[in-house]
Amino acid sequence: MKESKIIFLRLFARTLLTIITLFWLFFASLSGADLFTDGFKGIIKNLPNTLPWIGIIIINILAWKKELLGGILLILSGLYLGYFFGVHEGNLTVLFLIVIPFVLLGGIFVMCNRGDKAIEK
Repeated sequence: MKESKIIFLRLFARTLLTIITLFWLFFASLSGADLFTDGFKGIIKNLPNTLPWIGIIIINILAWKKELLGGILLILSGLYLGYFFGVHEGNLTVLFLIVIPFVLLGGIFVMCNRGDKAIEK
């Protein structure tokens, strides 16, 4: 793979993964906050719902630093989240909004790492 393609794919994957991760973190922090009806206090009380997405942020950072390990963890976490949210029970929304983006972006990180290794040879 040409070096310019690898640079483009890396930038694309990093940008899209960051946008998706921040979206889900924001969504998780606000989705149950209305149950508490305390405004900002409701968001604070709802913070335990964001813990899994904070884990995804850590994997995101790891994918930026160590693409191979981060990509593999991203693929595995996407598959786990698909199982956790019930893709096997027919929840296709989760499949298209969580599983497929995480698995594809994880695959791109793995490809970029392998492409760098091929260029070095």
